[in-house]
Amino acid sequence: MRSSRHCAPQGQSAEVQRLRHLLDQSSELILAFNPSSLRVEVANDTACAWLGRGCDNLPGRSLAEIHPLLGIAAREAAANPGCAIPARAVLQLANGVARTVDGWARVSSMGGRPMGTLVARDVSDRIRAEESLRDTARQYRRLHESMRDGFVQVDMEGRLHEFNSAYQSLLGYSEDELRRVTYLDLTPTQWHLAELDIVQRQVLERGYSEVYEKEYRRKDGTLVPVELRTYLIRDASGRPAGMWAIVRDISERKRTAQQLQESERQYRELVENANSIILRWDRQGEILFVNEFGLRFFDYTEKELVGRHVVGTIVPPDESTGRDLRPLMDSICRYPERFERNVNENMRRNGDRVWISWTNRAILDQQGEVVEVFSVGSDITDRKRAEEALERQTKLFRNLFEGAPIAISVLDHAGRILELNRSFEALFGYREDEARGRDINDLLPGEPGLADAPDASPTAVGTGKLLEMETVRHGRDGRRLDVHLVCYPNVEHGRLVGSFAIYRDITDRKRAEEHLLFSNALLAAEQAASIEGILVVDDRGRIISSNQRFADIWRIPEGILAHGADEYALRSVLDQVSDPQEFRARIDYLYAHPDLKSREEIALLDGRTLDRYSCPMVGSDGRHYGRVWFFRDVTDRKQVEAALRASRNLLQAVLDTIPARVFWKDRELRYLVCNQSFARDAGARSPEEIIGLDDYQLSWREQANLYRQDDLRVLESGEAKLDYEEPQTTPQGHRIWLQTSKIPLRDADGAVVGILGTYQDITERKRTDEELARHRNQLEERVAERTAELRQAMEQLLQAEKLAALGHLVAGMAHELNTPLGNARTVAGAFGADVRGLRRRRRCGRTPPFSA
Repeated sequence: MRSSRHCAPQGQSAEVQRLRHLLDQSSELILAFNPSSLRVEVANDTACAWLGRGCDNLPGRSLAEIHPLLGIAAREAAANPGCAIPARAVLQLANGVARTVDGWARVSSMGGRPMGTLVARDVSDRIRAEESLRDTARQYRRLHESMRDGFVQVDMEGRLHEFNSAYQSLLGYSEDELRRVTYLDLTPTQWHLAELDIVQRQVLERGYSEVYEKEYRRKDGTLVPVELRTYLIRDASGRPAGMWAIVRDISERKRTAQQLQESERQYRELVENANSIILRWDRQGEILFVNEFGLRFFDYTEKELVGRHVVGTIVPPDESTGRDLRPLMDSICRYPERFERNVNENMRRNGDRVWISWTNRAILDQQGEVVEVFSVGSDITDRKRAEEALERQTKLFRNLFEGAPIAISVLDHAGRILELNRSFEALFGYREDEARGRDINDLLPGEPGLADAPDASPTAVGTGKLLEMETVRHGRDGRRLDVHLVCYPNVEHGRLVGSFAIYRDITDRKRAEEHLLFSNALLAAEQAASIEGILVVDDRGRIISSNQRFADIWRIPEGILAHGADEYALRSVLDQVSDPQEFRARIDYLYAHPDLKSREEIALLDGRTLDRYSCPMVGSDGRHYGRVWFFRDVTDRKQVEAALRASRNLLQAVLDTIPARVFWKDRELRYLVCNQSFARDAGARSPEEIIGLDDYQLSWREQANLYRQDDLRVLESGEAKLDYEEPQTTPQGHRIWLQTSKIPLRDADGAVVGILGTYQDITERKRTDEELARHRNQLEERVAERTAELRQAMEQLLQAEKLAALGHLVAGMAHELNTPLGNARTVAGAFGADVRGLRRRRRCGRTPPFSA
């Protein structure tokens, strides 16, 4: 088979036949040719496949016919026997694929006969790899030269072998100059040991270094800071052959960092010296920074706060009102722009609750995402407490007005009705919309015989004095009512605007005054929240800066501050303070002791009070640069505190004056407020003895459960319980009856926080009603007994059998029956007259007690 495949001529030697078999095993193209004719004599299988010829077509063919380049190589080999002539050609296969072959042609003697041999191998893949490598090298070179960072390659002795133009520009040397130096020649001496250590411990051990910084010395002698990472280059045997690195000029970054440090130093000085709380916290609510003022305010150290969540440290989980503050803090972290300004309750380390007004700003990253929240807070606890106290008192007066069991009406200067309460409607039968705008004397006409009664309101307005009298008024249905009328003038802002007509109550005027106090206190609190005046003085007594608020507070002329000397400004304010000598001595003392911080209140001759805070201005290097002064006018805050004390005293005076008993309980049903009349009923000398007690601790402990049931019903339902009767045990052990009203007290959010109650002693009226009922029952019992006796007598007579005696008996019985019935009618008529008389005397307030 092999002989037929090679189509060898008959008569060839056995040696040639063996050679053919060996050639077929090769993966290279092998052709044996005649040196004289340059024709193929033997071709192996690989040659047949690559040349696309059958085994019977190749032998005898000219090499030049097969491929011109192969023919040329064979001719040159025939001309130079024994020499290997290079041969390369591109063979086009039948399937269209081009195959590049590379080899040699040589003529040698075989068995005493010259024989030509052409051997070639397929180098197509190698050529493609070489072309790809050349493309890669070109791309690498373009990338190498286009890099903004420097690139450098050195051998193990540090000599520079390769570098790009950016590296060359960075150092200012020419290419020839750089090739004559090492990287240590370009590096200042102080960096040599550190860099050699990096090479030994990082580059040689693991093949690369971490990013590190050092300096290069440029050709002009200037130093340039750089950042680089070095990689190790190994040869084919794995031994270190060199290193390469990417070098980045960080001069701009260093300058930026220095500017940032300086900016941060100035920022920290301002933050630490500010008289406000400055807080930075992340989106998870963890504290990142609190300034010195904030740490002192909350009584924490920096280590105790930084890294902890705001809730549980400076923010309580729940406000005193019960509001959960955790959702609010989460919302501020996520959406600080929605809470640019907010007020919430905060907490000091010892648990004290304080109110802070916060200004929040979002700190964004380069993608515009919120990474931190910057907050500045001011303590408004005093203002908040004053506002809450005034609001509670205003609500208390409103509740007293609406829940009072006695009628109250408000009149204008002409005696026209402006407002009235529910008890007024119940007493006189007029709704407020019917009565508003009508003259009080036309609406409630007096008794014709009492000529002075209609003059009550005009007299109170005209004279400006309180007027009190017993008089008569008629209701809507014409009923004649005896009332205790109290009229007193209504004064607003010092001007008489009308009067109050009170029937057993005098609370309206106080409510109007409290509303005025509330408005004044609110204005004073807003003034107290204004920003501080700031003065910054250097260590030589020169004014560095001051704000307009400082000049306004001290009323310093502009020219004095413009002069720049702190001494001039000090002299201009000495005549304003109450104690100039002490004021000057304290300032001199602080300048003499630059490390001290100070806070005092300063009294001015014009009546103002200033809060002064001073602290040293110290740099990060510990150097003293001067002193900062903060001034805040706290006069309004002190006025609010005085007004609040006066308001409380006034409220207690009102409660102690009205005849009804008034009390206020919290949700635990403990007494918080009561008037003097209530305290006397409880056996106490003053209302202060009642505060904090419950019904089980007072003389009426027998009725405590009954009272608490009514209280809980009002608390739970949120609805008032009015004009109901209940018993009470006095401190002397007597049992009396009360007419009581209880209404729920609500906070600003509408939640029920307590109960307001009032009552009157109705024991005498109750005893009168019981005595009337007892007499009525006795009369009914006597009539019933006599009627039963007569019915029994009739039944006995009916049983008699003698009809003749029946008529006689009937006549006698009629006589007997008429006599007691007549007596009964006489007694009932007399008793009815007594009852009508009792009712008339009761309406006139002259009911005598019944005797048994």
